[in-house]
Amino acid sequence: MLDIEKIKIAYDNASFFKNFDVNYTIELRQSQNINDETTQKSLQSIDNIAKFWSQDYTYDNPIVIVSTDENGYDFLLDELKKLNFSDAMPNKKRFEHNSRGIFGSGGYSIIEDKVVLLYWQVINSKVPFEHTGDLKNAPHLFTHSIQTVLAAQKFNNPGQSSFLTDFPGWYVEGQADFAALVSMSNTFEEYLNHRENYFKYAFVPQAPGGEAPDGIPKGSAKINLKNKSIEEWQNSLKQSPLKFAGIPLSDEYYTGLLAYEEMMYHLSHEEMMLLAERFVKGESFSDVFNYFIGKDLNSFYDNLGQELFELAKTIHVSSWPSWKREAVNG
Repeated sequence: MLDIEKIKIAYDNASFFKNFDVNYTIELRQSQNINDETTQKSLQSIDNIAKFWSQDYTYDNPIVIVSTDENGYDFLLDELKKLNFSDAMPNKKRFEHNSRGIFGSGGYSIIEDKVVLLYWQVINSKVPFEHTGDLKNAPHLFTHSIQTVLAAQKFNNPGQSSFLTDFPGWYVEGQADFAALVSMSNTFEEYLNHRENYFKYAFVPQAPGGEAPDGIPKGSAKINLKNKSIEEWQNSLKQSPLKFAGIPLSDEYYTGLLAYEEMMYHLSHEEMMLLAERFVKGESFSDVFNYFIGKDLNSFYDNLGQELFELAKTIHVSSWPSWKREAVNG
C-alpha cells in the first residue's frame, strides 16, 4: 500500500524551486534530419530542471544540447568532438540497437577555459512524447550533466572526473529520475501519476536479443525485474555497481527512484547536497548515509527490497507499441 503522506513529504522537500527565477541560455545543436517539433517536445521540462539545480550551479555559460535521431550517428560524433566531450561517447552498436527509443548521456566540457554544461540525446523519429518514459529523458540527462560538474566545481575536487564515479548506481540514476519526475510535475497528483507509470512500465535498459512474436523483447529486463525475490532485490541494492565500473546498470533504473525518494522523505535538498559533498571528499557512503538519515544502510536496503518486490508485481511486460523498446537513459 502506498504511503501517500510519506511520498508527499519527499515531493514537497524537492519542490523548493517552483517559484524560482533563473537565467540560462540553451545552445541547441540538432541534425538536419531530426524534426524540430520532436526536439522541442523533449525540452519541455528543461526550465523546471534548470530551476531545480540553480542553487547548486550557476549557468554562467550556455547549456549545450546536441539532438539527433536514429540516423544521426556521424553528426553526433562530430559535434561531441567539437565540444571536446569524451565522457560516455556514443557507441555505434548501441546506437543502432537502441534506435527505436531514446537514449543519451550528460556531462560537461572545458572549452576556452570555460565550463560548458552539455548533454546529448538520440530520439527515434516515432517517439510520440506522450508517456513518462519519453518526457523524463531530457531532465534526467540534464541532471547527469549537473552531477558530473558538481564534484569538480562546487565540491572543489577537480581530481574526481565525475560525481558519478563512486556513488552506487542506484543513487546516480535515482537522483536523475527523481529530479526529472519532480520537474515534470506541476502538482503532487501529477507526480503520483508519473511515479505510477515509472514503476508500472519499468524504464530499464534492454539487452540485445530482438523481440519475441508478441512484441516482448527476448530476455526482457522487465520480466527479470518482475521475477525477482525479496532477497534478490535486497542484494541488488547492496551490490549495486558503480556507474562507471564497466558493469551495465539495469536494476538501478528501477530501484533508484524509490531509494532516492525515501532519502528525500528524511532530508531537504540542501542536506542531500551536503551528504554528497562529504562522500565525494572521502567519507564512506554508509557513514554519511547513517549520519544524515539516521539509519543503517543495510537495514535501509532490506526494507526497500520488500517494497520493490511488491512494486515489481505491477510491471506490465507487453504494454509498449511494437516499435518501441524501453527508454534507455545515461
